Amino acid sequence: MVQNTSARLTTPIGEAVYPALKNTDKKFHDLGIYRANLRVDQKEAKALMKELADMYKDHVGENIDLVKNHLWKQEIDEDGNPTGNVVFKIEAKNILRKDGKIWDRRPKLFDTSNPPQMVDLDPFGGTKMKVSFDVYAYTSPMKGLKLQPVAVQIIELVERGEAGSDDFGFTSEESGYKVGDETNDPFGFTETEEADSEEF
Repeated sequence: MVQNTSARLTTPIGEAVYPALKNTDKKFHDLGIYRANLRVDQKEAKALMKELADMYKDHVGENIDLVKNHLWKQEIDEDGNPTGNVVFKIEAKNILRKDGKIWDRRPKLFDTSNPPQMVDLDPFGGTKMKVSFDVYAYTSPMKGLKLQPVAVQIIELVERGEAGSDDFGFTSEESGYKVGDETNDPFGFTETEEADSEEF
C-alpha cells in the first residue's frame, strides 16, 4: 500500500502548462505553490496513468475515474473536443513549520548533461521537460493521492519573454510597417534639408 511519503516516479517528456518552478504562485495560497503541470500525449502517458490508477485503487479501495480525478485531466480544445493529451497535475504547497520557518519546496531543475547538472532557470509554458514527483497518499478529510514535484529535467527550454508572433495569432501582411522601412533619421530629413534646418 502507498504510504505518506510514497513512491517516486518520473513522467515521460511533455510540455509545461502554466509552470511555477522558480517563483511560487500565490494566487490561491499565501505561502506559494510550485507547479509542474505537464501536458503529455495520451499514448505516451498510458503506462504512468495505469501505475497511478493501481496505486489509487490500492490506497483508496476503489477504481479511479479515468476522465475526472485529482491526478490528471483530459485536455479539451476550445470547441470542447479532446486533444488526445492529458495534463498531469503536479503541485506542491510551501508549508509553515511548527518553528515558524517556511518549508520551501521548490523543485530542483536539471539540464540534459551527462550527468545532469543543476540549473537556475524560470521555465515558461511550452517548455519540454520531465518531472520527478512523489506520490503522496493522504487520509484526511478523505483518502486520496497527490503528485508533488521534486525535480525537473529541462529538455527544451522556453523562457519568459520568448513568445513569438505565432503565439499571438499574428501573420505576415503584404502592406504595412516592416522593420527597415524607416529612415536612419527619425525626422526624415535629407542631407539638404538638414543643412537648411541649421539656419533656424
